[in-house]
Amino acid sequence: MKGYVIRIFIVLCTPVFGFSSSKTTFNTVKKDCFLLVAGGDANDPSDYTWTASALNCPGTGRICMIVISSSDVYTLPEAIEAGSDKWVGRPKVNQTALAEDLSNAAKSVSDPYTAPSGRIFYKEH
Repeated sequence: MKGYVIRIFIVLCTPVFGFSSSKTTFNTVKKDCFLLVAGGDANDPSDYTWTASALNCPGTGRICMIVISSSDVYTLPEAIEAGSDKWVGRPKVNQTALAEDLSNAAKSVSDPYTAPSGRIFYKEH
């Protein structure tokens, strides 16, 4: 009887053990670059334009470009909920998490400044 119970256990558990082994997968996160328009407000999503790649900043000492994940970019429902459908496709710089990183980047002497979140801020001194 004992051998029979062990065989049943092995037969029932083998599929669980066989398919539960995790395989390492790598998730890639799309990154977006946004330029702050000349004289723009760093905390206003409307003052950013999307760019295909990192460009040289004008050397003003202010934030001029950010590189963020696509989750930091407004979708239509998020933009409407936040207050303006004009923010669709713009960075969520007026939302707490990104605004805090933006503030820390502005205070930092590092250029570029990479926040613990992985966001990158360029200001070119």
